[in-house]
Amino acid sequence: MASINITSDEFADLVVLFLLDKVANPDGVVPNNEMFNKFIERVGNNIKPQLVQYFLDLDAYSRVMYKRIQPPLLKDGNKSTYTIAIQNKVGKKEK
Repeated sequence: MASINITSDEFADLVVLFLLDKVANPDGVVPNNEMFNKFIERVGNNIKPQLVQYFLDLDAYSRVMYKRIQPPLLKDGNKSTYTIAIQNKVGKKEK
């Protein structure tokens, strides 16, 4: 089981990046989750510009953190278990 310790702000960034990955590559990101796939089909085209803009505005630290956890998330869908510990710190790391 993999684990990651992040702040709530970092978690929010990771969620946006995960959604952007799913919108950009629907069959390559958790392809076997039918409910999630239907959700992305309904909202994907409407939220894609906002997700891309959020990505462009993100600091390098958040992008790199997502790149570190991205491969297992995209590779094996629901076959792996992940633990995310959200720390009580507020704010992001400095750029």
